[in-house]
Amino acid sequence: MVECCDKAIHSCRTILNQTIRTPFSNAILDQTIRTPFSNAILDQTIRTPF
Repeated sequence: MVECCDKAIHSCRTILNQTIRTPFSNAILDQTIRTPFSNAILDQTIRTPF
């Protein structure tokens, strides 16, 4: 019984962690996908003083 409870608590925690981390992981995914686009924007913002 204790092992079952531990597994249930662990699975609940992992689900909670996933739901909390999804916006963060999605942002990382968006960055990896958008890097060429965002790099162009960053280059513009960096080059404006010059």
